[in-house]
Amino acid sequence: IHDAKGNERGGFSFLDNGRAILSLDRPGGDAVLLTANDKTGFAGLVVNYQNPLGKYAEGLRMGTQADTVWLSLQDRAEGERARLAVEGKAAPKLIARPAGAPPAP
Repeated sequence: IHDAKGNERGGFSFLDNGRAILSLDRPGGDAVLLTANDKTGFAGLVVNYQNPLGKYAEGLRMGTQADTVWLSLQDRAEGERARLAVEGKAAPKLIARPAGAPPAP
């Protein structure tokens, strides 16, 4: 997928590592990624912060893998700050941490 100036702004592909992807790009980097990974079983959506090319920082990740579904919110500097997950028949878990706290388990 290219913009009017011919710059890549997204793509759709099946990769050698077992992933199918559909991406939408900002100038210079990935913005949104839909993926299904045959090897890991993960299927989901990743939304990145705007960063220089090659410097990826996820802001949101949500998906499924086996019997688990989750939503993860991340800040630029410290990574995951909140996660909502449901694993099988277990009660939903909500984990939140303030800036500066250790990573969530």
